[in-house]
Amino acid sequence: MRNLPRPQVPHNFEEIRLSFSQAYPPAAPERTEGRRWEAFKNEKQAMYALIKERLLQNQQGLCAFCECELTECNREIEHFRPKSSTSPEQDWTICFTNYTLSCKGKISAEEDDHCGHLKDDIEPEGNILDPYELPLQPLVKYEVTDQKLRLLPDADACHREKVDVALVQLTMDNLGLNCCSLMRSRWEVWNSLNDQIADTLDIPNEQQVEEQQNLVEDNIMPVNGMF
Repeated sequence: MRNLPRPQVPHNFEEIRLSFSQAYPPAAPERTEGRRWEAFKNEKQAMYALIKERLLQNQQGLCAFCECELTECNREIEHFRPKSSTSPEQDWTICFTNYTLSCKGKISAEEDDHCGHLKDDIEPEGNILDPYELPLQPLVKYEVTDQKLRLLPDADACHREKVDVALVQLTMDNLGLNCCSLMRSRWEVWNSLNDQIADTLDIPNEQQVEEQQNLVEDNIMPVNGMF
């Protein structure tokens, strides 16, 4: 869970949105919003691809929720406000500011549910924190037990940023951010980083600072440049 900057809207998105909505009005009784979204993806393929690329670049190739690396077969546009919430007055389906890019969260039977697979039609209000509205400072800390790294709400950080601790926990629960597969993956990264740090202690002193700085830049510095 980290703050995401708002991506820049593609320059011709509004024009395409208007023309598409004239042909496929929002919340029309003859189709579901899921079918309407499929029509948009099929008929506006260039814009759909541009949206995905814009989000991917904005998120530095990481899932908006669990921060795992997104792959071609494991990423999807996530509607933060569900498509089913669309009304004639408010179109959440074709709405660039409503999009994030997330991992699908379950691409095989062996994987645990998380992120896109769990988010589904959950109304975010009071249930899930908006990545675009998170403070720059992290709201979570971690504990390491039995080759797993679990995220926990950082009560001090939450109080300082005036964010409800319970909502941080609920966000993690609703998105499955402490499922077994994610906790194991985090531990593997954490353990590997510790090994790399230990390796720098075995090299000459004049090289240690440079090597350790490289580790910080490659593995620790967050996307927005703040700790």
